[in-house]
Formats: sequence, structure tokens, C-alpha cells
Amino acid sequence: MASRVESRHMDIGTPGPGDDEVLARVRAYVNDAAAQWGLCSLADDLALMADELVGNALEHGEAPVTLDLRRGPCDVCLVVTDAGPGRPVLRESTWEDTNGRGIALVSALAEQWGWWRRGKRKAVWCSCSCPSRTPVTVNCSSLSQRQR
Repeated sequence: MASRVESRHMDIGTPGPGDDEVLARVRAYVNDAAAQWGLCSLADDLALMADELVGNALEHGEAPVTLDLRRGPCDVCLVVTDAGPGRPVLRESTWEDTNGRGIALVSALAEQWGWWRRGKRKAVWCSCSCPSRTPVTVNCSSLSQRQR
């Protein structure tokens, strides 16, 4: 029996930093995917990680921004792409800092996270396990390879 991988793609476009409406749509989109995939127990964590990665892309990256979700039998992978030159940085924040905790949150919630660059596109990804009968891992590097 072949293992099934399901994917969803969202074009976020060119909104500016701090666009709460866009981030609300991202969270709703991820929650909907989690519900359709039977992963309600992971919905909040997935939505928070997507919110942080998309928020970082809007704040520090360049348009267009995209979000890809892929659910395999054993894990879920989120990939956010943008055209910005920077890279994500995991840093320690003090209690006085008002920002800079996004990648730390992703790192704490995800089993794995990372980033890569292909041409002018940068992708930041994270993955976490989900209940399954068949051990197959989603290959996050195959997501968001479309050159724009």
C-alpha cells in the first residue's frame, strides 16, 4: 500500500509587515488543513509556527511570500518562502525584548527546522510528528522549489 502525502499551497503575496489580517488568514488556513487532515491536536502549534514564519518573511523578507504545507503519514512540514537576502537567526531574547522570539518559538515547538536558498528564493521550514501507522517522512526540501 502506497503512502499518501497531501499538500496545500497559499500565495500570501506582497502585504507589509504587521499585517494582522494576513496573519489571521494564515492561521485559519493552517487550522483548516489540520482539521481536514485529522490533526486537530497539532492545529494550535502548526498555526503558531506558520504565523511566526510568515510574520518573519513579511517583516524581514521580500515579496512574494508563500506558505506550503505537506502532511505525510508520520509528520507535517511547513515551508515559508520569500525573496529576501537574509536568513533566520535563532537568538536569545531577554525579558525586555519586544520581538525576536519567533524562531525560538518555532525551534521549541518543531522537531526540526531549517532553511535553504535556491536561486533568489529563501525557504524556512519546520516539521513535527503526527500520529501514524506507516513510518514515512515528508521531504521538506521538495517543497516550495518553484522559482519566481
